[in-house]
Amino acid sequence: MTKPLLFYSEEYFKHQTPDHPESPLRLESILKRLRESRLWDELPRRTPTPIDQNLLFALHDPAYVRMLERFCSSAAEGQRIDENTVVSEGSYRAAMLAGGAAVNLVDALLAGECQSAFSLARPPGHHAMPAYTMGFCLFNNIALAARRALEQGLQRVMILDWDAHHGNATEHMFYSDPRVLFVSWHQTPNWPGTGALEDRGEGAGFGTNVNIPMPMRYGDAEYLRTFKEIIEPLTAAYKPELILVSAGYDAHLADLITNMGLTARGFSEMTAEVMKLAERHCKGRVGFVLEGGYNVTALAASVEGTLQTLVREDVVTPEEPFLALDVKHNPSDLTHLIEKVKLIQPLLNGSKVIVA
Repeated sequence: MTKPLLFYSEEYFKHQTPDHPESPLRLESILKRLRESRLWDELPRRTPTPIDQNLLFALHDPAYVRMLERFCSSAAEGQRIDENTVVSEGSYRAAMLAGGAAVNLVDALLAGECQSAFSLARPPGHHAMPAYTMGFCLFNNIALAARRALEQGLQRVMILDWDAHHGNATEHMFYSDPRVLFVSWHQTPNWPGTGALEDRGEGAGFGTNVNIPMPMRYGDAEYLRTFKEIIEPLTAAYKPELILVSAGYDAHLADLITNMGLTARGFSEMTAEVMKLAERHCKGRVGFVLEGGYNVTALAASVEGTLQTLVREDVVTPEEPFLALDVKHNPSDLTHLIEKVKLIQPLLNGSKVIVA
């Protein structure tokens, strides 16, 4: 057993976003929780290097990258760059390091330096489109990680996105690429309004895009059931060589901008399931990249739960001041959703076969 390797930089705090949901308080809360639990001292840490420009240009338009650098260089703290994204003078450097951390994470996993790794980075990334910012995101960190894995010679990379918002930009970047299987759970209806069940990829990538639109207030039991009945057979059919997780924690029941029902234990349970899949299919290699999560107390508890699970290789129940929601769902509704996913997804209905 190897302990998860953390990637973190103090320079993330230079991405100043006062009075904004994606604020430095998110990382402050996580670090405080990890220090109190002694995980911060227990886990190996590494300072990331900035993303290589050639790799960045493979996914993001060079003109956009240069525009973002210029904009940030003269930006006031919390200056708006799109309708819901703000930046400051230090944001470009922070984004370069966040992208670099995701790439460093992949390099460490593939070099055998660790079996699991976690990038504690901001700004997040899964909404960042090739040529524009979106949804608090500047560069698409998880996509850059997947791209790096492909450059290193892998042929099958799986991205699991459990953020409450659909990872629209990640989907867009790999929609026609069969080398990346993108799977997203997301609250529906919800911003950004993408992530339809029927969106399954195109061209050679048809069947390697899987959306699981989750009704509001679905929680631990419902997410875990989708793991057992959708993700397990999907992973067995695709045979990934690496699993990456867009680890957003805004599906927590206490989040400030979403309406889901997960608990910190639920995130621990999902982490344990991911570990089993990684052990079974890709030599245990799994990397987590921080995305959303806007109740800082819930976020910190959930990140701790993920890391404790990676250390202990078992489910944990982090302390948190939130009671699980007593919401009664009709089990047949989830059954219908699962059956529909199985019916239309080629990797699950046998119409697409991956030859390893």
